[in-house]
Amino acid sequence: VKGAFSTASFLGILYLTPIFLQEARGQSAVSSGLTTFVEAIGVVVATQTVGRLYAHVGPRAMCTAGLVLLTAVIGSMTTISAETSIWTIPAMMFMAGAANSMVFLSVQTSMFTGIAPADTGDASAIFNTNRQTSLALGVAILSSVVDSVGGQSFAAFHAAYVAAALIALAGGAAAFALIRDGDARATMVRRRIPLPATPHEDPSQTA
Repeated sequence: VKGAFSTASFLGILYLTPIFLQEARGQSAVSSGLTTFVEAIGVVVATQTVGRLYAHVGPRAMCTAGLVLLTAVIGSMTTISAETSIWTIPAMMFMAGAANSMVFLSVQTSMFTGIAPADTGDASAIFNTNRQTSLALGVAILSSVVDSVGGQSFAAFHAAYVAAALIALAGGAAAFALIRDGDARATMVRRRIPLPATPHEDPSQTA
């Protein structure tokens, strides 16, 4: 459920934002692509940094915090206008990617804890189906909002961002209410690489 809300809102704005930049702000396809691709950098950076906190805070706190942050970032996109700096939007996309990485890292790390090895294939299929369905629903909802409010206007896209923010906020509430760290305790064990054993000196080699 939590992953569904995250996917619908995050991938929904990935679909929506390039169209917004081209239709409302008049940017070229190349310019809008260069503006929005920064989200991928946010995902990578957060996975390698914030992801290290998983073993300490657990999936519930990390997933909830990620969705709350995603809500705030998407909400801030309602302030984008024709005068907004071209550097502000990539910063928003970077933060959106970082927030979403907190969600999918914690969800994917913890969700298979109680799944038997023999059922892993079925569980993966269900997870991927849920993800694709959530993406389709997110795109459909945001597109419908844009069309119903006014098409290419700033107000139409701002309304869609409000809808996406509400979806992310609902996911945050679901994460806080439904995730139990105790169920994923096994995934919170910090793994340490053992040091190589010190070789014993062969007494026969000593003088």
